[in-house]
Amino acid sequence: MLPLPSAAERVPNFIFSAFSTPEFGLLGGPEKPMVPILAVILATVLVLIAALHFYWALGGRWGSDAVIPIKQGSPAPGQPDGQPTFSPGAFATAAVAILLFIAALIPLGAVGLVSLPVPSVLIRFGVWALAAILLLRAVGDFRYVGLLKRVRGTRFASLDTRLYTPLCLMLSALAFGVAVGSA
Repeated sequence: MLPLPSAAERVPNFIFSAFSTPEFGLLGGPEKPMVPILAVILATVLVLIAALHFYWALGGRWGSDAVIPIKQGSPAPGQPDGQPTFSPGAFATAAVAILLFIAALIPLGAVGLVSLPVPSVLIRFGVWALAAILLLRAVGDFRYVGLLKRVRGTRFASLDTRLYTPLCLMLSALAFGVAVGSA
């Protein structure tokens, strides 16, 4: 009588291959085919956010009414929740857009989809830094933004809880995936 196969032998080998052999990592085979996909998703979202910031810098108003944290207290005219914590001008908003666009290039450079005029060690550092910055934004400042914010009764706080912070966590996870996969 033949011995019964083990559970690992009954399940198709490809399910375990990502975890069981040294040449296969968590993100794919020797070429790590998932890493460029993660990089493209990350870069696409960052470019879209950069485009929105350029739109605001050029005077667009759509979506701009709930993207600045609000101090709770006496409402200002036109501000139902209170005073904004800061009021960025067109130049500052355009600068953020440029930084977001540059940030979108970093993961693409890390996986070789674009050629950047900087040493590869800086690109690798840049991906780790991007992941850390996005994670720190998700954790927050312990007052107005992030998981650990204390001010919660404003429209911004609601959107931060439901959209901005989860988006930062997702982007951070993508950046960590690119950083680990492109190392």
